[in-house]
Amino acid sequence: MGTIVKIHLIFEAADDGDAAWLVDAWDEYSIDGNPEGFDEAVKRAQQQSTAGRIRVITTLLNYEKVLAAFEPTEIEATDV
Repeated sequence: MGTIVKIHLIFEAADDGDAAWLVDAWDEYSIDGNPEGFDEAVKRAQQQSTAGRIRVITTLLNYEKVLAAFEPTEIEATDV
């Protein structure tokens, strides 16, 4: 399955609940190295929020897939 990394996503939602958007994201190693920075990011999101609806959602990510996204790919030219 590969190396799994926890990602903490800070989301804000609109008052009506019809939309939510990503405000910030931190991986578990960044939080371990700078827990105060993560706390500040959450507080900043709360302070800057227009709706006041901030949630932190944790998800798991396959780290090898992230690295694979940076591997060069070959694109075949086609005649138009």
